[in-house]
Amino acid sequence: MNQHLLRLPILAAIATLAACSSSATDPQPVNEVRGVNQVTQVQDASAENGTGQWSEARGGLLRNFAFRALERNLLEEGRHYLAQACEADPNDGISHAALARLYLAEGEAGAALIYAERAAAALPDDPEVSMVYAAALAENNQTEKATAVLENAWDAVES
Repeated sequence: MNQHLLRLPILAAIATLAACSSSATDPQPVNEVRGVNQVTQVQDASAENGTGQWSEARGGLLRNFAFRALERNLLEEGRHYLAQACEADPNDGISHAALARLYLAEGEAGAALIYAERAAAALPDDPEVSMVYAAALAENNQTEKATAVLENAWDAVES
């Protein structure tokens, strides 16, 4: 009987490792990762608490999917996930800056500026975000403002 009790933890550990090793490597939409009922339950609970934690969590999850897609050179999918992350959490400066960079790389200066402004508003003291914002301003022929943003970023880095 003692031998059977000793084998149970070992079997549980093997089952756990097997489950972890078979996880999907491709990003999937949120509703495929979790059941729709679970997503609704989390949204309802978050609304009752009034915390907004669901938006932040969803935004972070979508941002991770976006970065995984971009690592695989799936630009359209990455852009889609980043846009969803920005909608889910308007204060997510990281997603806004990443989407601005993506639009800058694609030559869409107007769209880049919109997201760069939002990123700068969410993370005003982040020098990297300031660089993205300055680049977007410069691409939109706002060189004086771009210079001022760069000078402020430089001053912040020096101090």
